[in-house]
Order: sequence, then C-alpha cells, then structure tokens
Amino acid sequence: MLAKTPGFTLTAVVSIALAVGANATVFTWLKAVLFDPLPGVAHSGQLVNLSASQGDRTGLSNKYAAYLYFRDHTATLSGLLAHELLLMNVSDGEKPELVAGGIASANYFDVLGVKPVLGRGFTAEECAVPGRNPVTVISYALWNRKFHRDPNILRQTALINGQRFSIVGVSPPGFGGVYGGLGQELWVPVMMSQAVGAADDPRLANVQIMGRRKTDFAQVQAETHVLAKQYAGLHPAGLNKWDEYVLPLSQAPRGIQASIVPFVGVLMAVAGFVLLIACANVANLLLARSTARAGEVGLRLALGASRGQLIRQLLTESVLLAAIGGLAGILLTFWTADSLRLLLPSMADFQLNLDLTLNAPVFAFCFVLTLLTAVLFGLAPAIQGSRADLGLLMKNMSRGSTGGGSRLRNGLVVFQVTLSLVALVCTGLFGRSLQAALTADPGFNPRSVLLANLNPFLNGYDSVRGAEFYRQLLERLDQHPGVKSAS
Repeated sequence: MLAKTPGFTLTAVVSIALAVGANATVFTWLKAVLFDPLPGVAHSGQLVNLSASQGDRTGLSNKYAAYLYFRDHTATLSGLLAHELLLMNVSDGEKPELVAGGIASANYFDVLGVKPVLGRGFTAEECAVPGRNPVTVISYALWNRKFHRDPNILRQTALINGQRFSIVGVSPPGFGGVYGGLGQELWVPVMMSQAVGAADDPRLANVQIMGRRKTDFAQVQAETHVLAKQYAGLHPAGLNKWDEYVLPLSQAPRGIQASIVPFVGVLMAVAGFVLLIACANVANLLLARSTARAGEVGLRLALGASRGQLIRQLLTESVLLAAIGGLAGILLTFWTADSLRLLLPSMADFQLNLDLTLNAPVFAFCFVLTLLTAVLFGLAPAIQGSRADLGLLMKNMSRGSTGGGSRLRNGLVVFQVTLSLVALVCTGLFGRSLQAALTADPGFNPRSVLLANLNPFLNGYDSVRGAEFYRQLLERLDQHPGVKSAS
C-alpha cells in the first residue's frame, strides 16, 4: 500500500526521520551529560566528592595531607583518591603542546575501576617520596594524536614542563578523568607536584578528594564531618575553622555539566516541538489519504471487515511508516550526534570528554519514540478512516461522511501552524540576540588582531627568564613585516 503512493510515503518518512533524528541527537547529549558523565569509570553512581568549606565559601580544595588522614581513617568509603586538574606543557621531542593534565594519588585508577589499555597505573612507591619517580600515564587520545599509537610507547618518555617523565601506562579509550566533560590527557603522581608547578611541598598541594561509597550517603556525610573536625584539631594553625561536606557526583561543582545541562534542556524542548509538528504533518497527510481511500475502506467493509480490523490495518501502516522513518532518523544521528559541539563555546586548551556514541540507551529511546510517534500521528486517522458509512459509500457519497475528518484536519493545521509560529518567534529572538552579541562594541577594533597563548613557566622558566623570553618575543614580532604592533 505504501509503495503505491511513493510521494506520500517519502514525505512522511522524511518528516519522521528529521523529528526522530533531532530528538535522538539531543538525547545522546542528555545521556552523556546526565546519565554517563564519566565515560570509562566503573559504577560512577557510587562516587562522591569531598570538598572543604569555610563560612559561606564552599567547593574549596583540600590539602594532600588532609586526603591522607581521611583515607587512613574512613570506614564508610571503600576507596578514597586525590586528584587535581592542571595545564601542562607536553612534548614528544618535537612540537610542544599545552594540554589538560593532573596530579593523582597512587590509587587513582584502582578506585575508579579504570584499567590501562597498555602498561599500568601508579604504584605506592611512586607516590611515597617527593620528586623521586617522574612517571606518567597518558590518555588514549594523547597516545593516538601525539605519539601516533606507538606500540613501544611504554619505552618512551615525554617532556612535561621541561622534565623527562617515563610513560608507564595508557588509559583506555574514552576515559578522560573525572571532571565531567573536561578531558584530561595525562596524569603524574602527587609526589611530582613541584615538577609540574602544583606545589613545592606535595603535602601542601591543593587536591580534590573523591571516594567510593560502601554504605548510604547519610553515613558518609556524618563520618566525613567528624573526620574533618578531628583533622582540624590536629592542625590548629588556621585550619580549625574548616569544615567538610560531601556531594554526590551529579552535584559536584566541577566539570562543565552545569553549563551544558540548560543548553541541552532548551534543545530538547525544541526537538519536542519539531516532533509534535512532524506528527501533526503526517497525521494530516494520513487524513487526506483516508479520503482518497474511502472506496477501498467501503470494499473492505462490504467483504465483512470489522471496524477493529480496519483500525489495526491502518495502524500497522502507521507503525511501518514510523519504523522506516525511525531507522532513517537513527542513521541521521550517526552524522549529527557530534555536531552540537559546534554550538558550544571554545574551551581553549581543554578537550570535550563526553560519550556521544550511539549505544543501547539511545537505541531504546529511538524505539520508544518511534512507537509513540506512530500512535500520535496514526491513531486519530485510523479511527477516523474506519468510520465509513457503507450505505453512502455504495452510493458514491463518501464525501458526506468526511465532515468530522475535515474538522480534525483543520484542527491539526491550526496546531501545526501554532507550534511552528512559536518556534519561528523563538528563533527570531535568538537570532537578534546573537546579532547583538556579534555586533557589540568591545571598546577596540578587533579586526586583524591575532591572539597566542604562551606560558614559558610551564617549561621550567623562572620570572627572570620568563620576562626576557617575552622581551625577545615582542622584539622579533615588531620586526616582522606582517606585524604592525605587538604586546
């Protein structure tokens, strides 16, 4: 039946494919941000963040010495790790690159349940003596991009902030740390804090503390509060006013989920509008088609078909249409899932670390959405199409029985135009806001201005050498024929 009307079928399939594809694309991001914020981490729902607070100041870092105290005295956490995000200058011996890295405790990978795809994580000995063991674990992405998937990578070294580090492991694909959307590309032991500019004394290095619960959240909160008081009592010099609070991973003030969730929420609402518009569009097409099929429906009734059988027949066609459109929408999502990155602001030296693969939850969402779509656009036309008056049909007067269908079609048109108008008005307002942002006067002429991000201090320069570096750099730029001025 669908093959006999290719124009109708193609129009309906394209409408459904665009709607399902848009919703699946946004859901892929929603899944990544809300349900799987830490790709590669085992049972991330058990993780909690321990953050320091002082008065109305919350979300503060802890000292590494505090982490050691909590680690040795906790009974409600099966594992406790320390980590901190840092920018590092890394080189494979050729071109240096500024990447997001971090310091980590010896049990960092073990507590997270992350097994390196090559080599190993850190050992207790490597995190015992300051400055003794310059080792690093690099991310799979960095190994692939900068070291060209060298199979002998574990025999290689990396120049990090001007110091040689032996590469002892490569993290598994997809894992990029625990900063929810911000991807880290290498880790060094906390005891190497001075080499990477985190702190001269590793015990005083600022770190984030993360633990894995083995009991309920309230007990973890109560125990951590007591341990914080005990630790503050042992260190009265300015630390006795500090407190400690525990947050579930979803509420931790780290990463970029907080800024992405509203953005994805707005897009989900827009995608829902598109779905409703598409359903109204296809439903109207089906209603118009039912008028042309009045003779066929009359013949089926004359042959003894019941109204229930007619509804099942028409709904089956609707489900088949939705299934074809849903499959086309999934194929479309393979190309569009990653496209939303273009709508996000640049994060400079940070890589976006979200699992945007189309996996089982996305396919399940598409399946449910396809069935819902079939019901939304197929049920009313099926019921309307089955209400044929056999006597009128036999007298070629089927038009007289389509008044209800005409009213329904008019109602769907009104509904569709209303939603389209709301979407267009919102788009126009967004466009005007974007235009205002792009044409705002920054107070200077931005044309022909180039920016470069340089940090010689990450490469071992002190303040004297750094100042001389900038002086020579500006001098050479001023002499360049393509440069009018530099600062």
